[in-house]
Amino acid sequence: MKIHHINQQSKIDQIPNGVVVALGFFDGVHLAHQDLIQTTIDTAKAHQKESGIVTFYPKPSFVLRPTNEEAYLTPLEVKARICESLGIDHLFVVEFSQAVSKLTHQEFVQTYLLPLNVSLVVAGDDNRYGANGEGSIQTIGPDSNNRIQAIEFHERAVDGERISASAIRRYLSDGFIERANHLLGRNYRVDGRIVYGKGRGQLIGVPTANIALRYPYLLPKGGVYAVRLLWNNQAYDGVCNIGYNPTFGENTVKTVEVHLLEFNQSLYDEYVEVEFLSRIRAEQAFANADALVAQIQQDIETAKTVFRTLQATKSSLQ
Repeated sequence: MKIHHINQQSKIDQIPNGVVVALGFFDGVHLAHQDLIQTTIDTAKAHQKESGIVTFYPKPSFVLRPTNEEAYLTPLEVKARICESLGIDHLFVVEFSQAVSKLTHQEFVQTYLLPLNVSLVVAGDDNRYGANGEGSIQTIGPDSNNRIQAIEFHERAVDGERISASAIRRYLSDGFIERANHLLGRNYRVDGRIVYGKGRGQLIGVPTANIALRYPYLLPKGGVYAVRLLWNNQAYDGVCNIGYNPTFGENTVKTVEVHLLEFNQSLYDEYVEVEFLSRIRAEQAFANADALVAQIQQDIETAKTVFRTLQATKSSLQ
């Protein structure tokens, strides 16, 4: 997959044979996004064209409402890896700015889509582009002087609920990780490097890996989770705490700490990924370190039950 970063001043290289593109931000690249992307790929092949995605960076809402905390489900680099794995040929990343937000929907098509030699656009019925969101899948044709065709994609629902990034964000923020994973079509994942913490886990016999996030991810609701840590092409079961270590009176810096089961190697400065599988409990303050350790041992047993259940489910599907 080739990645193209473009802005209003860019010389945009035309795709010689034409390209069929999906249009949208695609935060999360969830199940509905994956369906839309597959439709784009299939349509491109049917028309003997290349496939592409036209997306934006940074997220438009971060530019238009900068007081919002920047928190991604899938930062650009992660989004690119997922899109490549799905089989997309090109990722066109439009540098979003206040100036871009003021382009009319006609100007957006004339500035970005026609120069790429886009022949067809696939987008959801709720997709909007151009100033004040006045452009939609119905305006693609007129905006391009009918040089670009449009396919309106209707997203499927899961258990009666329309799949959306906002629903996934809500589930993560409320701690319903299984529901978020179900809509994503995969386990929610963050990544970063292992850094030194205060060493309290080691002192109480429950060593933890402290993760400095690589990107501004939306973290699940604070608490304790059964997780899988991915490192060096291997997966390791663990228990993760997201929070402020209230037992030790620390309430200013949120940390992500993972205790790995049956693991005794040093991971300092290593790059790792963490998949969230199930929320075990909320974070809480304990009277002393002994009470905390006792609860952690219970958490580990609960996590082991989660891992056994997942393994049994996986085996039954094979």
